Amino acid sequence: MRDKAVLVFTPHPDGELFGAGGTIALLSRNGNKVLTVIYTNDDKGSHDQEMTSESMARLRKGEEETAQAVLGTPKESISWMGYHDGLLEHAPQLKLVEETAAIIRRARPDVLLSIDSGESRQPPSMRASLSHQSTGAEPTGTPEHWKMQRPR
Repeated sequence: MRDKAVLVFTPHPDGELFGAGGTIALLSRNGNKVLTVIYTNDDKGSHDQEMTSESMARLRKGEEETAQAVLGTPKESISWMGYHDGLLEHAPQLKLVEETAAIIRRARPDVLLSIDSGESRQPPSMRASLSHQSTGAEPTGTPEHWKMQRPR
């Protein structure tokens, strides 16, 4: 696949890198424009007592931008929805669907790549997946944990 717009949704920074990093690198190398949307800011989870949520979010953002750059995605192609880690499952579903639909309409992707909520048992993953599925994106295949989808 070449010269297409690819939109990647992931609940957390680095989730798409573990699940589809090789695919993202190949898509970028083949001249595709890869846009990544991250639902949460990953501001929780440090054992460092001095680490604030704000510092953790900044650290994760830097790590994500560095890793994406290695794969060929510039930081300008990363979009952060800004939900706090651990709170995505409490966000109103309609709001998530509206935000996600707006992103899809703006990006007008040829392909949508996302985590498969059927394989994940974590609520944030399910909420993120359900929000873009509710926009009408149609599954076209299920390579393991990730789904390639073409928006209608």
